[in-house]
Amino acid sequence: MKKLLIGTAAVALGLAFAAPAAQAADGVKLGLGGYMKGYVTWQDQDDDDSAADDAEARSFDIVRDTEIHFTGETTLDNGLTVGFHSEQLADPGDGFDVQESYAYF
Repeated sequence: MKKLLIGTAAVALGLAFAAPAAQAADGVKLGLGGYMKGYVTWQDQDDDDSAADDAEARSFDIVRDTEIHFTGETTLDNGLTVGFHSEQLADPGDGFDVQESYAYF
């Protein structure tokens, strides 16, 4: 996937620099977005399976789903629109992995 993104980015740069008449007049419009969903759970209950009278089962957990979205787009003077979109997973402990990434012309 990274090779595809690098290849399309190289083609986009090559097209932008190869034809001086096809440069963007307004520059590149960049965007940053994403979302975060989080849930906290707590469990505190008596444990009937234990031989001890005071035995309890306790549990605490945080579940989260976080993504960061990067976008960029420009329209060249010859009318060609060039852009990209990339989504990364950004949960602590899971790393910063690319979930989806593409470029378009």
